[in-house]
Amino acid sequence: MSSKPAPEIGKQRFYKTVLQVTILTENGPIPDNLPLDEIVRDGIDGDSSLTWNVTSSEPVTALEMYDLLLSQHSDPEFFELEEPSLLERLAHAHNNKE
Repeated sequence: MSSKPAPEIGKQRFYKTVLQVTILTENGPIPDNLPLDEIVRDGIDGDSSLTWNVTSSEPVTALEMYDLLLSQHSDPEFFELEEPSLLERLAHAHNNKE
């Protein structure tokens, strides 16, 4: 895991954390469309066993967070992020080449 501080906008720091969840069930696999909250509830109070661990955690820039939120079909306004300008995107692409 990274100990590097996340880039900031104002006082905001953004992080991307990836979890690995392992579910053990007795009567077949978990359906693909079962919501995560139901999977967790069943692992805590139901008929399955659940463990999880953090596989990675890394700081991300505001631009990266904006794109990550869109990829999850979330509104970047959730973190008060505005759509980046073309100039910001070009500067980010240039900085990542170096």
